[in-house]
Amino acid sequence: MHADYAFINGEVVTVRPDDRVFQAATVRGSEICAVGTTEEVLGLSGPKTQVVDLRGNSLLPGFIDSHLHMLLYGTNQLGVDCKNDVGNIEGIKARLAERARTTPAGEWVRGWGYNDQRLAEGRHPTRDDLDEVSEDHPVIAVRTCNHISVANSKALELLGITRDTPDPEGGQIARGEDGEPTGILKETAHMLAFETSRYSPEEMMEALTIADHDFVRLGITSIHEAGGYGPDQMRAMYRAVAEGRVKVRIYAMVCSLNRSEGFVSKMVAAGLVTGVGDERFRIGPAKIFTDGSSSGPTCAGRATTPPTASSPKLRTSSPSAPHGRAPRQPSRSSCSARHSRWACATRSCGSRRAVWSCLLTGPSRSSRTSVEGRPPAPS
Repeated sequence: MHADYAFINGEVVTVRPDDRVFQAATVRGSEICAVGTTEEVLGLSGPKTQVVDLRGNSLLPGFIDSHLHMLLYGTNQLGVDCKNDVGNIEGIKARLAERARTTPAGEWVRGWGYNDQRLAEGRHPTRDDLDEVSEDHPVIAVRTCNHISVANSKALELLGITRDTPDPEGGQIARGEDGEPTGILKETAHMLAFETSRYSPEEMMEALTIADHDFVRLGITSIHEAGGYGPDQMRAMYRAVAEGRVKVRIYAMVCSLNRSEGFVSKMVAAGLVTGVGDERFRIGPAKIFTDGSSSGPTCAGRATTPPTASSPKLRTSSPSAPHGRAPRQPSRSSCSARHSRWACATRSCGSRRAVWSCLLTGPSRSSRTSVEGRPPAPS
């Protein structure tokens, strides 16, 4: 059977253990079926084979991204860029205000990517700053780490956050000296706002299409999707693949950035397991969070942990910080997943949680385990 494609006169990087590089390769269907010299490969070609002359250029296998958030990448492109070429809070406000002018009153205005450490003011925006953007729209701007956001008064109203609202477990509602919320929301408080301000199903489909186009253009052919909007995202990804809108292969971690335990429990109860699916879309491990981000910083670090490279002015959270804690015992969902033929992955950034991640997920006889994050810092 002849090849569909023959790539000749190039440097075909095989990524084999011996690092061999060949001159040519053939592809049939979705598989690379042979490598060798140009003459050898042309010998496997037929009248319908499309021959591509590489002219000395390199040909590599598609890249596998082991951790990204495909839908979040795509929805960021639909939102307001508060990251690139923005040097101060006034610049952020101007961009958000421009979007507000073309957005119907009452609908969300969403920004992404600001970094307080790189702003001239050296601080987060506040609800007062975003109130100047609009009082008729709920406005939210998400920090570059995606673990912290700031909301205006309209958004806080929709979220039901007042001075009397307690901090959610695993999160923090920042407050001023007068006790009023400043609009800055960390970890689970942010995740609640993130969930409430989520995009519509059709916007999610558009976002996935945008992300897929960018990934394929850069040579990414397979991804380990690390979670986002929970069941809504899982449905959107599966639909996008089934309808042919997404070309990359998706290995989908079972995770929600808010209320993830409930999502994992429902998937386990439904009888699904890691590996269900096909080569285009496959269920991955159950993902478990143990702390926050290193750049926020909301991770559970040791008191002696030095400032991170991305936030040189700050140290990681103190061991007593509520948003830096992990549960003392594995959750029911993580335990049931481990013993129901699921692979498990834990997300850990703080040095105090990296070892705990290993204890939290395994080992067990029926599941594979992995740890996402950084290893413990040297003592």
